[in-house]
Amino acid sequence: MAKRPGKATRSTTPKEPTAFPLRGGAPYIELQQLLKAVGAADTGGGAKVAIQEGEVRVNGARAKPSDRLEEGQTVRLPPIRFDVAPKPRGGGPDEK
Repeated sequence: MAKRPGKATRSTTPKEPTAFPLRGGAPYIELQQLLKAVGAADTGGGAKVAIQEGEVRVNGARAKPSDRLEEGQTVRLPPIRFDVAPKPRGGGPDEK
């Protein structure tokens, strides 16, 4: 079967999720803000459209624009996966 022009091909190989740390001790991050922060959406409106079209999953379930993500949750927007992680402690170049 020939590839259609303009269609992206998706890898079937599972990839390790990328960790996304919560910043400033925040207990959560809004899903639209996460998508903008990681570059998966240029604007909040673009993020909302992707979520409403069912492209975004949180912990395997279809996401809603109002979702707030807490530590330990996984976000998937194929082919990208993110784990919401706590703010890293220690070992950074600024800490002694």
